[in-house]
Amino acid sequence: MDEIWSGVTDRTRILFLSHITSLTALILPIDILIRRARDAGILTVIDGAHAPGQLSLDLHTLEADIYVGNRHK
Repeated sequence: MDEIWSGVTDRTRILFLSHITSLTALILPIDILIRRARDAGILTVIDGAHAPGQLSLDLHTLEADIYVGNRHK
């Protein structure tokens, strides 16, 4: 989380993150990063393409500005 946030500057307007990385399947702490971004006035865009089949997901609790993904039934 600190490594991701270290790239944020006063010019940062959008934080774009994968919920789960595609190569390593690392689950990022997006809930914390979303809150931190909101406090800094930064919009969040979360790529959740891999998350719906892997995680319990409550988008209302997460409160990302934009959460995109693919849900298979």
